[in-house]
Amino acid sequence: MKKQFVISCFALLTSLNIFAQNTNNVFEIALPEVKIKNSLYHTLNVLDSRLDTTHFGIVQLGAFNRKTEVKISTPIEAQLQKAFHHQLDSAAQNGKLLFQIRQFYFAEITSAFSEKGYCYLKADLYTNNNGNYKRLARIDTVAIVSAMDVTKLLMRQSSKLITDFIAISATQKPVDGESYTFADIMKIDDIEKSKIKLYTTDNLVDGVYQTYSDFKLQQPNSNDFTVSKHQEPKVFIEKEGKKQQLKPKEIYAFVKEGKAYIATEYGYYPLTKRDNNFYFNGKIKVTADNASVMSASLFFGLIGGLIASMPNAQTSELKIDHQTGEFIREKTTAK
Repeated sequence: MKKQFVISCFALLTSLNIFAQNTNNVFEIALPEVKIKNSLYHTLNVLDSRLDTTHFGIVQLGAFNRKTEVKISTPIEAQLQKAFHHQLDSAAQNGKLLFQIRQFYFAEITSAFSEKGYCYLKADLYTNNNGNYKRLARIDTVAIVSAMDVTKLLMRQSSKLITDFIAISATQKPVDGESYTFADIMKIDDIEKSKIKLYTTDNLVDGVYQTYSDFKLQQPNSNDFTVSKHQEPKVFIEKEGKKQQLKPKEIYAFVKEGKAYIATEYGYYPLTKRDNNFYFNGKIKVTADNASVMSASLFFGLIGGLIASMPNAQTSELKIDHQTGEFIREKTTAK
């Protein structure tokens, strides 16, 4: 009898867990309660420019925090348009907007007594005047939520983050600036890279670079350095007549004989350029304690690969974000 009771309880818990997994991992933009007063725009089009438009990150569900991919109930484009039109009042003018999604992912980390949820949103909002586009606003941020069971709260806050961003921007005009065609926006990464020396030069400048800003400008902080290579590279600079070893955390990268190496907490890894992007295979990890102080793209590059849930750092292929210099892993699956 006791055995049958235990089996029945287990079956009940399992069914409840499955039900939660079928509902709690679905993201849907909530219709805002507050209207936009005097919006300059009436139409919102959406362009999802992410490499994988089907992937929205991973959350943890159920009593055992099973990792589950975030799903959407209807296409994100339709959700955004519905929410925007719901916000408009009768005074809305006839302007047109284009909302370009560049990064949009969820992630969760379990600490000792609670969960932390993260939503990384990177997007550009353009005005559209007869096919002439101007950037109106940009958002590049991480929403952070802490709770015992964080998933639903995270999705509510993330929904509000998006609709608030659009609502605030909808009463503004673009500042005078560069104009784009729709074709330009489709390849905006390449246009931005065309203005960065790191991506346009054929020959990288030898030297030690303390920051990504130095690296992308190809302006090394020191040319007087040596590299010893036994099992792992070691970098030395001449300082006050003495040879001083640099720790990887003290620099961003170095270039030796035209070959670039990226620095992480685990050492130096060679960079390779492919399809106008820089990649490296290296070890790096993040924990619940330091995730909230990392930059958005670095954090989601790591969490996106589920590296944080692993006891030891794992070797992964990571891409350099051309705007921030942080590390991105763009595709992952729940395990």
